[in-house]
Formats: sequence, structure tokens, C-alpha cells
Amino acid sequence: TMSYGDTGGAIGWIIGEPNKGLSYMFTMMNSARLNVGLQGVAVADAAFQKAYEYAMDRKQGRAEGWTEAGPSPIFHHADVRRMLMTMKAKVSAARSICHMTALASDVSEHAPTPEARRIAKAREELLTPIAKGWSTDMGVEVASLGVQIHGGMGFVEEGGAAQFYRDARIAAIYEGTNGIQAIDLVSRKLTMDGGAPIAALIEEMRATALACEQAGNEQVKWIGKRLSEAVDIFSDAANWLIRAQSGNAKRDALAGATPFLKLAGDVTGGWTLAKGALAALGHLKAKSGDAAYMTARISLAGFFAENVLAQ
Repeated sequence: TMSYGDTGGAIGWIIGEPNKGLSYMFTMMNSARLNVGLQGVAVADAAFQKAYEYAMDRKQGRAEGWTEAGPSPIFHHADVRRMLMTMKAKVSAARSICHMTALASDVSEHAPTPEARRIAKAREELLTPIAKGWSTDMGVEVASLGVQIHGGMGFVEEGGAAQFYRDARIAAIYEGTNGIQAIDLVSRKLTMDGGAPIAALIEEMRATALACEQAGNEQVKWIGKRLSEAVDIFSDAANWLIRAQSGNAKRDALAGATPFLKLAGDVTGGWTLAKGALAALGHLKAKSGDAAYMTARISLAGFFAENVLAQ
């Protein structure tokens, strides 16, 4: 903490007009919130990398199917692999959401036409609370899984995993708590321009789901099926919340804001990974790029679809 003027001598100057500070602050708020969301991604990825390295090195028990002498690295235990995949998939999804938000911000400033800039700005406004709220909640969850993978060593300072958990925990609080992000999403962003921005986002999600289902690959097909189911639920929830703004259910809408932000992040993240799976499948069919990497991207999207979207 910093204290000013405890012994006198602290002087402050007003910048701008009195009582306009909050509105001035919002000139930088989208950028600040996106940066905090990216901090959630960064800490979570560091936690994942540390947990992965530990799981490859730490030997305990004999994993199902392990045929070598002695105990197996815990990486080979199915539940540890599940946790690592959860970490990796959620980090990838959050990174994609943050990058998509940053892209919309850039396009809103540099697109060649006013209409294109307006549409991009609306997309940025819609995605910002998701990028900040979902990505930082994800950071806490992933860092916690890192502690779990380390076992008892994860709970003490010498292990290093606990530091990531503390570093991630603050990001859900500052630049507007995640409850505030959820309320902003529900009470302001959903109803912008008569609901046009959220409708456009959902339309793009449906197009991706359909493309996945028609891609001619069984795994990608199931990614599309899970995405389609999730988008239907997301759309129903968004439409109910929009209607609730003008009725007697606004308090109920606000009470459901945080679960809706989680839903929005889950579905948006699943959508970005599905887009990545489609792109990877295209590379595999064209025999371009690193085939192992492309196959892994499809598997990552499939894991997210079956373990996150399915919830």
C-alpha cells in the first residue's frame, strides 16, 4: 500500500472537469480489462507448463498399461492426463478469446469504412467482459489444477505451484470484479443496438458448428454437434436475459449474470477451438504444415467439446 500526505505535503490536481472522473477512466477501461484477461491466460499457461514438467518427472504408482520396470511418471495416469488436458484446452480457448477481442479493437480503429469500424467496436464491447471475466476465472481454475497435480508439494512454497495460484487470484478482482463484468455483459452489452452484436456472434457460431458437422471427419463432426447444442443453450439464455431487461425479472437477470458469463466464455472458447479444428483439418487434407500439431489441435478442440461444452 502507498500512503500520501500522512505527514503533510501531498497535493493533487484535478485533470478534466470535476465529477467526470469515472467517464474519463473508461477511455482506457477496455484495454485495461483485456490486459488483465491476458494476465489470466499468461499465469495459467505458466502453471500448465510447470505442472506438465512435474508430471513427466514425478514417478508414483503404476499407471494402467505401464509395462516398464518400476513406477510410472504420473503423466501416464489417466486422471492426471485429464487435468493437464483441461488446463491446456482452457488456456488455448482463453487465449483465442483475448486475441479475438484485441483484433476487434484494432479493426474498430483501422477498418476502411465507418460501418466496418462500428461493427468491430460492437464486437470488442461484447467480448471484453468475457475476455476479462472468463479468462481470469480460468486462470484461477487452471492454477488450482496445477496445485492438484503437484500433490502435497503443490501446497508448499518450495514447489512453486502455489505462487501461480496467488498470482492468478487477484486478476478476478481488479479492473472491475468478475461480478461486475457479468453485470456489464448482461445489462449493457447484450442489449446494445437491439441485441444485434450478440445475434451476429451467435450466427457465426452456428455457421462454424454446421461447417464442422459437414467437414467429413468424424471427430470434427462431433465437435460441431457439441458446439451446436451449446450455442442453442447460449442463444436461449441470451434472449431470455434481453427480454428480462424490460420486464419485472431484471433482478433475476442480474442474479444469473455470473453463470451466464461462464456460459458465454465456455461457448465462445469452444467456438474458437472449433474454428481451429476446421483450419487444422484443412491443413491435414492439403498435407501442409506439421501434421502432428494439426492432429493435436483437433484433439484439443474435441476434448473441450466433450468435457466443457457438454456441461
